[in-house]
Amino acid sequence: MPSSLIKTWFRATRFPSTALALNSITLGTALAIWERQWHLPTYLLAASTAITLQIIANLANDYGDSLRGANVGAYVHLHPTPRDGSINLQQLRKAIGVSSCIALLSGAALLYVSCLSYTAWLTFAALGLVAIAAAITYTVGPRPYGYAGWGDLAVLLFFGGIGVLGTVYLHAHQWRWTYALPAMGYGCLATAVLNLNNIRDLALDKQIDKKTLAVRMGRWGAIAYQWLLLGLAVLLTVLFTVQHYSTVWQWLFMAIVPALLQSGVLTMRLGSSIELNGALERLGIAISLFVALFSAGLVVA
Repeated sequence: MPSSLIKTWFRATRFPSTALALNSITLGTALAIWERQWHLPTYLLAASTAITLQIIANLANDYGDSLRGANVGAYVHLHPTPRDGSINLQQLRKAIGVSSCIALLSGAALLYVSCLSYTAWLTFAALGLVAIAAAITYTVGPRPYGYAGWGDLAVLLFFGGIGVLGTVYLHAHQWRWTYALPAMGYGCLATAVLNLNNIRDLALDKQIDKKTLAVRMGRWGAIAYQWLLLGLAVLLTVLFTVQHYSTVWQWLFMAIVPALLQSGVLTMRLGSSIELNGALERLGIAISLFVALFSAGLVVA
């Protein structure tokens, strides 16, 4: 495979964005370690499943947007004939199919090593199928929910609720309601990434009638929403730490709060897509560090 095509596929999968999926698994595993119940194969298989689901979502996003006339970076074209350094819709469809099969196999292995009860096994199997369907139908299908503004809720639930709380349960076969605080806190951070992405793409999304929350609220409404997401994420994480405080190391994550605040300021000040791309990258790094330090504090505790 030519190096230019490898770069194209790397760009299409948006592999750096899979850190968001991995963060969910890391946070859930840290909570399980805090409970002194965790299993390395469960972490590895949960991570591979989550990363593959994120790749499916990224590929499907480009596929659906391309069908509706969006320019997804000039590396996806509508013609069936292969072109140097670009991929066509048929190749995207195949990649989505292959990735879905990988996610199914990885998810099945995850359920096997987790040794769940029959009821829990059925529940997680159903959640896995729903997750694959949600990843694809975000922008694909006759009524993609991403075009109706439901993407934020999906990210909040899948990255926060299901991603974090589900991982805890796969390790420990139980979880506490208090885990919902850091789980939904992280869900808010993942949603903030989507919202910033939608602020960047406001003009394009209006052009293809993609009614994201950012499009519905307008630029300044979306910026206020971004501040709300960042603030809630910090508040929920702080509340959990206060409730379960035992060592000063649990406050490590607070070192990243200034970077999150700076992200909000940059979102207000920057206007061009190129500038917001940089802000999006910096926000992703800050969120990964936030989760890593919070998780480290839990492990020490």
